[in-house]
Amino acid sequence: ADRTQMRNIITVCKRGFKRTRMYTSAHVNIMKNMLDRNGCEYDNFICISDQTDGMPSDIELIAIPDIPQHKGWWSKIETFNPKLPVIGECLYIDLDCVVVDNIDCLWEYEPGGPVKLINVSDFYAEQLGYQFNSSVYRYRISDFEHIWWDYRTKWEYIQRKYPWGDEKYTCELDKKSKMFPKEWIINYEHVILQEGKHHMQSVKRDIELSVLPEQAKIVVFAGGHKPWKCKDLTIQEH
Repeated sequence: ADRTQMRNIITVCKRGFKRTRMYTSAHVNIMKNMLDRNGCEYDNFICISDQTDGMPSDIELIAIPDIPQHKGWWSKIETFNPKLPVIGECLYIDLDCVVVDNIDCLWEYEPGGPVKLINVSDFYAEQLGYQFNSSVYRYRISDFEHIWWDYRTKWEYIQRKYPWGDEKYTCELDKKSKMFPKEWIINYEHVILQEGKHHMQSVKRDIELSVLPEQAKIVVFAGGHKPWKCKDLTIQEH
């Protein structure tokens, strides 16, 4: 088989701020379970992490030191590290995403180049000035290794300049990504909570049952929400 055509799922499981364990092996197990339950095709499941306890036995763990360069969301820059033992195409998925259907179409869409999720918020796009959301992206290491080298040389300056996350920084250095269809990867806050209120059925106080759009493959969480704290029974089921 041509190893350059291998499909690698990549996640990052990193301690949160203030050394709390916001992401743990439980979230990695849930992500792998969601992918496998939906029959998603991939060759390797790779987790870049500063933890080992409780991780699935059939994944590849890559260690990431718990150092200031990798603080919080900045640990995602490591997915562009040219030294990673990864060959082929990569599909990065945040651990606070919820896979709700088979995602094989994400491998096949716009072949040959990097593809990202467009920002679903006009505020982010217009006020903060960046186009892409970094919750889900398909790429090859060579597409973005220049970002890894740039960050490595001036990470302290970059963390100060971009205090609200990695996305504005990576957008400014990304000149070639295309965008996934917005119907495939939807945002919980903007599609379900705002646009989808009329589709929701209130089961009892503070618990709701949403109806996901037919073409939805992944639900992305942002704005402080987390799927494991979500009272939406549809999200909990998935």
